[in-house]
Amino acid sequence: MTDNTRLTNRLDVVDALRGFSLAGIVIVHFLEQYVGAPTPHSAGAYTTQNVLDPIFEGIFSFFIRGKFFALFSFLFGLSFAIQMERGEFRAGGDFRLRFAWRLLILFIIGFIHHLLYRGDILTVYALLGLPLILFHKIPDRWVLIITILLFIGLPRILMQVTGYEPFHAYIPDWQSQEENPLVVSYWNALKSGTLIDVARSNANEGFLMKMGFQFGQTSRGYQTFAWFLLGMLAGGGVILKI
Repeated sequence: MTDNTRLTNRLDVVDALRGFSLAGIVIVHFLEQYVGAPTPHSAGAYTTQNVLDPIFEGIFSFFIRGKFFALFSFLFGLSFAIQMERGEFRAGGDFRLRFAWRLLILFIIGFIHHLLYRGDILTVYALLGLPLILFHKIPDRWVLIITILLFIGLPRILMQVTGYEPFHAYIPDWQSQEENPLVVSYWNALKSGTLIDVARSNANEGFLMKMGFQFGQTSRGYQTFAWFLLGMLAGGGVILKI
């Protein structure tokens, strides 16, 4: 078996895993009714209509939610490593600028998607892909250390210690019993607004709320980046020079 054949087989496996992870993500969004944002207290448990709903919700939460997002993020980092290695070999030089250009295109596609559905993840991946480029030449041991720090929640700890939280004004207070006007406004746009109303809400406060979820106390974005780094490390160990 030639090196090209081995690499092609490995890329096929990566594509198959990516499709598997996307299928799991689709199921998760089914459960969330594709709202892509918090719902007001007045909405109640709109996804729980009978006794079986909370049972399936628990099953999916344990076996699917989070795990497929992690797998998809890991594969993004793995694919990044493959693209960088193959791109540098074929182009005979630095592939980082071309990858940055691809991230810009990904962000544009993701933002168009975000206008329709604020749960879009492509914009987040595009933004996190930029610092990933900087880690490409860093020694593996330092990348691993940073990955561990992100997984144990260092950004969240720092926010708790310093009291500083990015996009704080756009992060709903989960403990408050008062309705958040931004949450209510978006919910009303989904129920009775036009497509323009939804797109306008998503383009403005919707994007800032998503950034708050990713880079605030929830720290989903930092965890995603940790999976990127882990996938990049794994990719560096399986790349074949062609």
